[in-house]
Amino acid sequence: MLIRTESIIFVHGLKGNSRDTWQSSTNKRRIFWPKELLARDLNDVRILSFGYEGNKLLKRSTFLEITTQLAQEMLATRKEFAATRQIIWVAHSLGGVLVKAVSQLHNLWSLF
Repeated sequence: MLIRTESIIFVHGLKGNSRDTWQSSTNKRRIFWPKELLARDLNDVRILSFGYEGNKLLKRSTFLEITTQLAQEMLATRKEFAATRQIIWVAHSLGGVLVKAVSQLHNLWSLF
């Protein structure tokens, strides 16, 4: 078993959601692999999955709102637990754009 102290945050794409995007089906059983497979191999890793309503992202104001929401939830989680944990992002499709926007927003906030 590997021993880690990171947070892994999964962010789905435009037509996905926080669970279905990261599930696979084997032997007529759906497996949420971040929790059922990844977590058992990594000790002391916090695994989070952020969900948002992708169909609302067609509006620019909503993209900023969702980016801000993800950034605020990430910061709140880090304050509640351990701000020293590294963050590993796993993003699919538009989720990657959100992660990049969150990173830029976080850098902007740190200036104030």
